[in-house]
Amino acid sequence: MVAKYDHFKLITMKKIMLIEDDNDIADVVEIILSSNYKVYTHKNGLGIVKALLQHVPDVILIDNSVGQKTAADIIGEIKSSGILPIPPYVLFSAHPNIEAITKQIGAVGYLAKPFEIEQLYTCIEKALNLSATGTP
Repeated sequence: MVAKYDHFKLITMKKIMLIEDDNDIADVVEIILSSNYKVYTHKNGLGIVKALLQHVPDVILIDNSVGQKTAADIIGEIKSSGILPIPPYVLFSAHPNIEAITKQIGAVGYLAKPFEIEQLYTCIEKALNLSATGTP
């Protein structure tokens, strides 16, 4: 019976796409979130549109700087690809102007680095609630 429950839990878990090029941060965030969500981690800004089509996340958690790209570059690529609907995305960064960048790229929220685990979960849950209601 346990195996069936675990399989069912995996199927029904909400999906988070984590886009972060710092290996340590990506690994820690993935470990933290993976007990409650299915996490797909991308450690560079390449192939994101293809990954979105493959994994269809409920929320995107994106760093402001990913390799040579910014979150604005990556979100622009997603928007111009024609994928609809675009899942809500949350910016996370240590950038001092994170709030302004969040508004500029149309993110549903932001998480300033460094952050507490509780803040991470709260931010993800808010974005998932927006996803569930269909609010962009």
